[in-house]
Amino acid sequence: MAYQVLARQWRPRLFEQMVGQEAVLKSLIHSLDQNRLHHAYLFTGTRGVGKTSLARIMAKCLNCEKGVSSKPCGICSTCLEIDQGRSIDLIEIDAASKTKVEDTRELLDNVQYAPTQSRFKIYLIDEVHMLSLHSFNALLKTLEEPPSHVKFLLATTDPKKLPITVLSRCLQFCLKNIDPAVITLHLEKILQHEKISYQLEALKLIARAATGSMRDALSLLDQAISYGEGSVQLVLTQAMLGMVDSRLIINLLQAIASQNSEKTQNTLSEITELSTDFLMTAHRLAELLFEISQSQIFPGAPEGQFLAQSVHELAKLIPAEWVQLYYQMVIKAQEDIPLAPTLKLGFEMLVLRLYAFAPGSSIGGSTGSIRKMQGPVQLIQPLLEPIRQIVQIEKSPEKISEKIPEQALEPIAEQNGILNWPQFVSRLNIQGMLKQLASHCALIEFSGNRLVLSVVKQHASFVSEALIEKLEKAVSVPLGRPVSLEIRKGELASEGLITPAQVQVEQKEIQQKSAEDSLEEDAVAQYIQSELLAKLTGHSIEPMDSEQDEFK
Repeated sequence: MAYQVLARQWRPRLFEQMVGQEAVLKSLIHSLDQNRLHHAYLFTGTRGVGKTSLARIMAKCLNCEKGVSSKPCGICSTCLEIDQGRSIDLIEIDAASKTKVEDTRELLDNVQYAPTQSRFKIYLIDEVHMLSLHSFNALLKTLEEPPSHVKFLLATTDPKKLPITVLSRCLQFCLKNIDPAVITLHLEKILQHEKISYQLEALKLIARAATGSMRDALSLLDQAISYGEGSVQLVLTQAMLGMVDSRLIINLLQAIASQNSEKTQNTLSEITELSTDFLMTAHRLAELLFEISQSQIFPGAPEGQFLAQSVHELAKLIPAEWVQLYYQMVIKAQEDIPLAPTLKLGFEMLVLRLYAFAPGSSIGGSTGSIRKMQGPVQLIQPLLEPIRQIVQIEKSPEKISEKIPEQALEPIAEQNGILNWPQFVSRLNIQGMLKQLASHCALIEFSGNRLVLSVVKQHASFVSEALIEKLEKAVSVPLGRPVSLEIRKGELASEGLITPAQVQVEQKEIQQKSAEDSLEEDAVAQYIQSELLAKLTGHSIEPMDSEQDEFK
């Protein structure tokens, strides 16, 4: 019998054989056991996580001759036909090759006919996002209200390309990327069953290289068995995947951190001779830095892919702030490496940068080396020191008071029968429409208990009997006597009158001008402009409400 690849040989045929998708399986099992069946299911997720396999298991659960349940028998003729891919009531469609609307209409013409020998006629549409917009439109009505004997099982790697009208008609199940630890355990189980010798570290490499896809992991495992002549060995697997030994990555970072130029150069040469994928090597360097940072912040965190003892030693050797700097450099370098003349040169440039910016490095200037354990903030301290000395000069109370408009220092209450209406309104305890009305009125007459105001015509809509009554009460309290209020409509500009709102605008202009002038004369601002070639932007300066700050 011809050899069958592991990805097909170990394809799950029952729910309990699927790994890494417990949440989705739990929901499907409950719905099948309780006979709460939907007419359309949508399975989404990246390649190789089990979308099509899950759909076929669902088909067996729905059409098993022993009845609808989450545990199909697997031995009846229907289950066997589905496993062998020859069930006439399970119509599998590859949407990538059947994108035209004519193909969809031909499919829908047969929906009305009952299944030949099974309980349901099941349409399994793989990569459904590849259908054209017209195909989706033709499918919508049938997908929403199919005949009782029809079920739709849809699978896609890109649900964002599906119209929202399709998504709303389906029960959506998102299959997640499978954890490398789960993949490793599954590969170990397979090799034990197949009686193939292996090294656990090699399986971990394969699991990481699969990036969450079980099918990719099984394909790589097949390749590793062939490459290792019937066994899975770490060194051979690394060579097959173009990966570098973890110890070399650790040695490289140790040499950089300790500023051992000879060791750094030798380790880099060894890595470049072995590596066939320099982006993957940079990626693994980022993973090592992550584990170091994790060890520094959470000492009790679970061990990662690199040697635990070496990670702890590096966590003590490299300051935490430099680990963060290294990590950012490596992450950014993964964008730059493809732009280099060669990938090898791009990776070597990354190592040179890491070495040059290491704590204690003597690279980068003739005035001396950067002090060990010195963080990025300390590097700009010489620039900040002149500013710090200038800022220590305290502001004098006289200087602050000079910037306060004279009008704001005048008494607020009435003096000799004259009422300063703008100041009086600013201290009244009123809000909302009442505040708006008072702010847009000007004082015409104030004598005894009589108060006459004028409101500009464009704000006359504020005036109402209820508001006038409320304003009378609000004005009477601070004056200490009842006041009769009258509001007239007129043109204030022609009468030479001014409202509190206009006074507020004028005060803000004065404060803004004062803030801009103050910043122009400020010693710190002048120093920054001269040393850093900075430029003041007038509209970005705002006066502060606090008396302690002149501007912001």
